[in-house]
Amino acid sequence: MKMHKLNLYSFYILFLFTSISLILSPKAQANQLKEACKSSEYLMQLRCSELLEFKKQNQRNSSKSVLNAQESFLKYSLNNKKYVGSFVVTSDGQTLVNIDSSSYSDNERFIKVWHLDTGKLIYSLNNHGYSGFDVSSDGQILVTENSYYDNEKYTQVNAIKAWNLKTGKLRYTLLEDEELFRRNLILSNDGQTLVGSSKVGSSKENIKVWNLKTGKLLYTINDNSHPNTISLNGQTLVTVNHVNEKININLRNLGTGQLKHSYYLNKSVSDKLIVPKVVISPNSKIMVVGYEENIAVIDIITGSIKYTLNGYNKNISNIEGRSFYSMIFAISPDSETLVTSHPKSIKTWNLETGRLKNTLEDNIETKGHSAIAISPNNKTIVTVTETEPIKVWDLNTGKLKTTLIGHKETNDLAFTSNAKTLISVSRGSYDDKNKTIKVWQLP
Repeated sequence: MKMHKLNLYSFYILFLFTSISLILSPKAQANQLKEACKSSEYLMQLRCSELLEFKKQNQRNSSKSVLNAQESFLKYSLNNKKYVGSFVVTSDGQTLVNIDSSSYSDNERFIKVWHLDTGKLIYSLNNHGYSGFDVSSDGQILVTENSYYDNEKYTQVNAIKAWNLKTGKLRYTLLEDEELFRRNLILSNDGQTLVGSSKVGSSKENIKVWNLKTGKLLYTINDNSHPNTISLNGQTLVTVNHVNEKININLRNLGTGQLKHSYYLNKSVSDKLIVPKVVISPNSKIMVVGYEENIAVIDIITGSIKYTLNGYNKNISNIEGRSFYSMIFAISPDSETLVTSHPKSIKTWNLETGRLKNTLEDNIETKGHSAIAISPNNKTIVTVTETEPIKVWDLNTGKLKTTLIGHKETNDLAFTSNAKTLISVSRGSYDDKNKTIKVWQLP
């Protein structure tokens, strides 16, 4: 009789804990079941084992559901032939333009124009050896650098051309001669000014600045430099050149080309191509320069260095057989926050003062983050490495919101203007098949 009462009591305990487990997390469910098993008689152990196995299976199914939810954020993939080059998303978030290369040959670089809502290819510019491009802020003009060998004329062709972005029709050829361009055209935010660089033979590299509407050459800078970026207010042009063992960062007046300020960086890595990253804040007041493991924050108006951050993460990438050092950081659209990459974390700083705001713990096991993006509404940070999934963080709290699984070797990220659509790019290499652009819809 006593044994009978114990068994009924044990069944009651199991029933109670099984009912409660329906509203508890998987971890809490497992703890409750273990306590139930401890309270039961030996005859009930088999039943307990069955229930524990049931809950483990529930956990596995729950994990699969989470994985499916993460993958469900993916809208579609845009496949490219061999290598995904640079890309631009228009300011209205409707169009994506990228270079697709099928080999090392200049003749096999194509421009592809995609509709972002549907993922459909609008058109492709083929067989012109596209080496660089930019898009006007109003989404009307596509400017390309063309560098290819004309097999019929047995000559190298180099040109800068302006196209109607919507239709793909050629508007005019801005320049066509024997100059070799460097694949870094830059358009001012108002679409009025175009900056490019070129060189003839073994001569020094030149920067040329045109009025895009008239096609008139405004001025030339002959100091063996190349253009890096233009401030959003259209007043400042940043150029970079190498002098002996130093790298110069130059601030110039975009309208006249006049030099305003220069900064010198020591070149310490002789066997790598040093690429200082330069970003100007959206309010056009602050320039951030990343070089090796250092970051300098500079007041554009006065030319003074506001503060420096040392010992931060740099990324080493291999593009077309060449190794590049580059810093990984970003400035928020409201110009208030600087986000920097570190080996085991992401840090956010007050851009104006350099005060640490938050640390996002990210225990990555790789050489560092390959990209950081900040949403246009200043609420979300997205980070990624080339070997781990994309992570979505809350910028204000520093908490991890979700993880996006399904894109390997991601090395670039960008938001569209709606702050919900995320673009991730895996440039791949000429030897593998991982060369895709993926479009995600964030919650």
